[in-house]
Amino acid sequence: KQWYQRRVAITAGQDLKKIDELKGVVNPPNLKNVPELEKKLGPVTLKCLEIHDEGEVVNSQISELVSKYNDIINTLSEQFVQWDALLRQAEEYYRKDDHPVTY
Repeated sequence: KQWYQRRVAITAGQDLKKIDELKGVVNPPNLKNVPELEKKLGPVTLKCLEIHDEGEVVNSQISELVSKYNDIINTLSEQFVQWDALLRQAEEYYRKDDHPVTY
């Protein structure tokens, strides 16, 4: 029985030593500044949200401009195709009837 009590005391002492060693892991010194850093982080987080919202607005504007640009390019392409067809018809007309082409 005395041997058992001695063994329990030794084990308890070892456990206390391990707990003391692990205090630095559970409560590391660099976490002591967390409340102060959280106060500083608030305005930074707010600014990030503002920048994100501004980015969303700019992204929306860019998407709208790209869409308009694509519409203009498509319209021009259609117009060029129509002009090409008209020029082919004119060329064929002058070739069939042997009309001279004047510039």
